[in-house]
Amino acid sequence: MPAPRPTPAAVAPTASSGKALFDQAYAAYSRREYSAAETYFQQFMDQYPKDAMAGSAQYWLGEAAFSSGEYRAAADRFLKTFTNFPNNERAPEALLKLAISLRRLGENAAACDSFAELQRRYPQGPKTVLQRADVEKKRANCT
Repeated sequence: MPAPRPTPAAVAPTASSGKALFDQAYAAYSRREYSAAETYFQQFMDQYPKDAMAGSAQYWLGEAAFSSGEYRAAADRFLKTFTNFPNNERAPEALLKLAISLRRLGENAAACDSFAELQRRYPQGPKTVLQRADVEKKRANCT
């Protein structure tokens, strides 16, 4: 009887460069293989912490956790994205997702603080991010 095939999360990443590893991680995320995506993005962060794509990799680590319903891990990863990569194109969205994660954890005051920080830091941020923040603020009963 042949051995069972390993799941994507059990397969070691085969990428030989930062871009290839990032692409492999993103492909896993796109296939909704969140555990594999987390493994690959974390390996990317471990091997290429100063790479130009590191901020985006950190963001996608948060998205993988968020998509899996792991809101505490997502909040931690989105905070790390915003804190360590404040100028990354994904930073405003990371701050939005941090706030949403906190709201889903029942931490409305912290969520409202994050929404306020988003408006303060990125008043000219992506329109879709700011519009979603307005909707989510209402859900969190922010004043």
